[in-house]
Amino acid sequence: MATEAVCKIDGEKYESIKYANSSSVSAGEVTTVSGLNKAIIAHDSYDADATGLYYTRGIFRVSLDSGESVSQGDMVVWDVSENAAINSTSTSRITTDILLGMAVADGTASGGYVDVAINEVSEPGYIVAVGAGTTTATSGYTQNVAVTGLTSNDIPCVTIRNNGSDNRTLEEQVCCAGGMTLTFSSAPGTDLTYNYMVMRVTA
Repeated sequence: MATEAVCKIDGEKYESIKYANSSSVSAGEVTTVSGLNKAIIAHDSYDADATGLYYTRGIFRVSLDSGESVSQGDMVVWDVSENAAINSTSTSRITTDILLGMAVADGTASGGYVDVAINEVSEPGYIVAVGAGTTTATSGYTQNVAVTGLTSNDIPCVTIRNNGSDNRTLEEQVCCAGGMTLTFSSAPGTDLTYNYMVMRVTA
């Protein structure tokens, strides 16, 4: 596949982690840590489940989707279905898209790219909900959590306090209208406890 992101500044301003992605990746491919809406960029090509090096901070040049324009300081999102960057205010943004970071320069569709400081946030935000709960779902892999007032654009941060008798792990967390959907490695059961905090970014 075509390289999705290219380093703009080499050196100490980059941060990285070691991670084993569930599917194979190419060098420069944008992906995310399972269960978190946080961008990581592959340093090299890796097979599925192979541990590799992934950038979490730094300035990268990423392809910009057709019809999109981004100004310096705007928040940029990675459109997973199009494999291209979009403005965070784009009407095509969906909850499974990956928050990339802040544009450090203007970008236009005609130029075909935008330079982004990965995982840097410029938009102000505030906490809209905090709480705790215990799972109740005994079949399937998801637990729906009702939280009044949440929207699909809110950003959840869920941590497990006790993963229960089956040592379940949290695979994905997304907000939706009126709550959150949590996806686990197996049926949530009735003995897993968790805390949550939900942020709302203001335009």
